[in-house]
Amino acid sequence: MNNQAKNKIGLFLVSLVVLVAFCYIFLFYAVAYEAKNGIVNTTSTTLNVRSGPGVTYSKVGSVAKGVTVIVIDETKDSSQKTWYKISFAEGSVQKQGFVSSDYIQISEKQSGDSHFEAMLSEENFPESYKEALRALHKKYPKWIFRALHTNMNWSSALDKQSTLGKNLVHYSSISSWKSLQDGAYQWSSGTWVGFDGSTWVAASKEIIAYYLDPRNFLTEDNIFQFISHAYQQSLQNVEGLSQLSKGTFLAGNFTENGKNLSYHEIIMDTAVQTGLNPYVIAAMICQEQGNNGLGKSISGKEKGYENLYNFFNIEAYPASGLTAVQRGLWYAGQSGNYFRPWNSRQASILGGASYYAKNYVKVGQDTLYLKKYNVQGNSPHQHQYMTNVAGAYGEAQRLSKAYTEGIRNYPLEFKIPVFKNMPASSAILPTGNTHPKSSLKNLEVEGQALSPSFSPATLRYELSVPLSVKKVRITASAYDSGAQVTGTGEITLSDTMTTVNIQVKSSLGAIENYQIQISKLDG
Repeated sequence: MNNQAKNKIGLFLVSLVVLVAFCYIFLFYAVAYEAKNGIVNTTSTTLNVRSGPGVTYSKVGSVAKGVTVIVIDETKDSSQKTWYKISFAEGSVQKQGFVSSDYIQISEKQSGDSHFEAMLSEENFPESYKEALRALHKKYPKWIFRALHTNMNWSSALDKQSTLGKNLVHYSSISSWKSLQDGAYQWSSGTWVGFDGSTWVAASKEIIAYYLDPRNFLTEDNIFQFISHAYQQSLQNVEGLSQLSKGTFLAGNFTENGKNLSYHEIIMDTAVQTGLNPYVIAAMICQEQGNNGLGKSISGKEKGYENLYNFFNIEAYPASGLTAVQRGLWYAGQSGNYFRPWNSRQASILGGASYYAKNYVKVGQDTLYLKKYNVQGNSPHQHQYMTNVAGAYGEAQRLSKAYTEGIRNYPLEFKIPVFKNMPASSAILPTGNTHPKSSLKNLEVEGQALSPSFSPATLRYELSVPLSVKKVRITASAYDSGAQVTGTGEITLSDTMTTVNIQVKSSLGAIENYQIQISKLDG
């Protein structure tokens, strides 16, 4: 065999070895990396997907917060930061791209936990609930989750809860939390209308959606919005009550009718008599009267209503020339059911808890969530205990403190509402704080869908169109009829990215700028 033939054979063998090694490495990584489900957990409404592992790579699409994607690989960028390669759906097209691992929560689903998975299926929880419930189950495997199927369409329930005055926020809240619907805002003076006194104003539809959406509260503390209000002697005791009331006036004693009394003893005794969870009783009192207990309804010194107490603010609303506090104390002073008159702290706590047990818990409103948002029974959206849009959330934060780690290892049961036709991802907490006079009432791109969906307080939007689209038509109008809106009309698009700025100048001279970034994609 000549040298030329030997060289050819040598080159062939080297090439074969390289090829085999390449195939081995390829197969090793293909087998070694097991695809996982991941849920988008970004602070904004959408997460950009890029063509490579890094922010310098071009954008190939976006995925919404809360959406489940498939993680098919992972790599590191030049700074050793981990990026996931994901497979995701954009419309009817399946795509691949890279996202930072910081914004993807890998599924906690355990292959061996078939019993829990069967329970999720049996309860018919939507997919958008399951990732959070799996994470809770991993930490507290004895917890039981029940789905309360309301048989209500999400959009319909949100519309009902957005009725003017049904949900309120404090007047000092940011503008995106406050409603601009007719009757909620006075355009002439630039002020919000007060409900239930001057310090509470109508809540916006966006903030109502956030607190109404149960998926926003499937965490180890917020989930206590959904726990039963029934008294369970084996799970509820003075120790838990002490944890809940630490740092509040309920941790102390008081003197009444010549006796030194403990709030803890009164609440535990009330729980036994009414069948109510004592932790719920304490959380409700603190929500109504504040941690320091300085609410006028329990001072016993309100002029004209001395020595009367209303710890739960029952029937406390403005009427017949009376303030909410006065109306509540008037009710407390009447002789009748629920151990009235409430002329002592002890009588008020027992009587108020009895009122709540009969009129709420025993008619199905037996969780903090259902007390606030009545999405069950024969009179939905009526008979709601409070108007504070975040009332159930606030009470759950307090209530969770009573459930120490020891108690949390018991089989606690949670009843979680589910609506029909819910969006794929949970409602976003609004953060905008624009002046209403310079806010847009609507913004549309003809034949296209903005991301995120339009909200007056959201100033930045994205839109992807096919390469074949040369122009788009943008329309917008402002809440202020005297405002000037510029930047709309027919817009000619560049071949890559077009930024459209829409400016609103109110009749008072206030200016706000909205922006739409329009990118072109293949197809």
